[in-house]
Amino acid sequence: MYFLDEKHLLESEKAKVANLDVLIAAEKELENFIAADNVDKLIGDIGYVTINNGKRIKEAREAYDKLTDYQKTLVKNYDKLLELEKEYDKLAAEAVERVEKLIDKIGNVDIDSAEDIGDAKLAYNQLPDELKKLVKNYDKLEKAEKELKRLREEALALLEEGKLVLTKTELLELKEDFEKVTENTSYDAVLALLRKI
Repeated sequence: MYFLDEKHLLESEKAKVANLDVLIAAEKELENFIAADNVDKLIGDIGYVTINNGKRIKEAREAYDKLTDYQKTLVKNYDKLLELEKEYDKLAAEAVERVEKLIDKIGNVDIDSAEDIGDAKLAYNQLPDELKKLVKNYDKLEKAEKELKRLREEALALLEEGKLVLTKTELLELKEDFEKVTENTSYDAVLALLRKI
């Protein structure tokens, strides 16, 4: 990104430019400052640390790592980048740990496990993709979801066979999503909705 390209100057033109080597060195120095300034801007644009801006912190780190050793000395916000990385790592570890604890809380799955499974799934879904990969017991959540679905299907089959009688409230607990159901929805209508599991 030189303002003066010595390759395109004729020898006679080069001779007319006083201190050509000083000018070229100054342009190279300007390039170094611009590269460092771009990294400073990336670091400054991160703002507050949340679990959702890990990618921005990573981009700033990668941009910094691509600089030459000399350009790195020109970055003014490097200490801030280190602080942001440390804070993000702590926050990310806490978020992953929270999800893992919610999954562990599920325990043995029964028909009443829906709320615990839902809480764990919601917390997992709120993690950024790069943190989801760090949840060590996610397979336990998947198994719990499958088991709950199996138990619900089993209960519905028993209902349809007349071997199980539940109140409308108990029926509602068998299905997760009942936006269409109100207090005035009939028992048969709730049962019909359950058949759509």
